[in-house]
Amino acid sequence: MPSIPGETRIIRKTVQLHQTQADFFNCQALYRSYCGGRGSGKTWIGAYDLIRKSQRGRTYVVGAPSATMMADITFPMLKKIAEELHVWNPWQVKLSPYPTAILSNGATI
Repeated sequence: MPSIPGETRIIRKTVQLHQTQADFFNCQALYRSYCGGRGSGKTWIGAYDLIRKSQRGRTYVVGAPSATMMADITFPMLKKIAEELHVWNPWQVKLSPYPTAILSNGATI
């Protein structure tokens, strides 16, 4: 649905989190970590948490153990969740020399 300039939209989306993901998301500590095995939802909750808590005019860094993991797993997950939350701006993405995106909420990741 195209938006009208200056229009404010409210989008409601229900997501189901595992208890440890909910604990991570609700934690107010400045430095936090989420440890778990393969498939435990680390990448998903990290991307979701970052997108939901990002703020206009601020810049955020996402890390991955290697450039391959960033390209194959981390960045696509961030993009997928941002699209689902309707904050992904495809025209505000730069993939080189490293992936950078400006979300529709004005945050740079």
